Amino acid sequence: MEEAVPIFLTEGLNRRGYSAEEVHGDLSQVRQDTVIRRSKEGMIERPAKKPGFCPSIAL
Repeated sequence: MEEAVPIFLTEGLNRRGYSAEEVHGDLSQVRQDTVIRRSKEGMIERPAKKPGFCPSIAL
């Protein structure tokens, strides 16, 4: 079940209009680096910065 949490959370955020990607240990290092780079470049949103965001309703 723990392995599905990042994907489940990412899909929930994407359905709500956020640009989200998961990062976890099961991804290759190249993929993790790509996601981190995209985040730093602003291509992936950081939902915690949005007013009214509540992680408990992100799923």
